[in-house]
Amino acid sequence: MRLLQGQNVIVVGGSRGVGRSIAEAALSEGATVLAVARSEQTLADLARETTSVKALAVDATVESAP
Repeated sequence: MRLLQGQNVIVVGGSRGVGRSIAEAALSEGATVLAVARSEQTLADLARETTSVKALAVDATVESAP
């Protein structure tokens, strides 16, 4: 049984480094993952390489960010 099956996970900084590793681990455990990062290109790379991740390019420090 996958530990995060049916759960939603949001990873801020999820396009590279530790954040990307967390996003990939959550995916492998069955979660629906939203990766949030400022760089559209690195998010596009992540979405291409791991097709089930959802991506949102936004600066999470901006008060108006969703």
